Amino acid sequence: MAKVLGIPATVLQWDERRTPQAADVVKALEADPTITTVGCIHHETTSGALNDVDAIGKAIHAHNPDLTYIVDSMSGFGAYPVDMEGSHIDYLVSSANKNIEGVPGFSFALCRREHLRRCKGNARSLAMDIYDQWEKLDATRQFRFTPPTHAMVAFHQALQEHAAEGG
Repeated sequence: MAKVLGIPATVLQWDERRTPQAADVVKALEADPTITTVGCIHHETTSGALNDVDAIGKAIHAHNPDLTYIVDSMSGFGAYPVDMEGSHIDYLVSSANKNIEGVPGFSFALCRREHLRRCKGNARSLAMDIYDQWEKLDATRQFRFTPPTHAMVAFHQALQEHAAEGG
């Protein structure tokens, strides 16, 4: 996404049999002080690797508490515990249909509100403007565009079942 949008990015890659270590991420941050955001995949579907988003979040926060930390938890959320506060996660994105067992068609982001408020006007596309979506939803209780009501109803039911099962 960064490449398509013309955003400079440093990509750290590991052998698929090895997960990223917090020290490796901090080393990359030390090598390039222009980095403002760290993104991490929580659970890599293809390899089954479970990345330690907690250790990475704590390490990058200790290095620079002003860095933004985004966790892609598409195939992790609902199956593995996540401590957003303790891990210093600013944004966690996931989908209703993976481990929560809803139906496809509804993705969501868990966001630190104080961080989200600072993002007004930063979106580079209409569809990906999470601030505008949040602002409109908060003010009107309506989505900006036609919502996937069937997926939202299924997600609500799936969350109830997840909670009943101890999730």
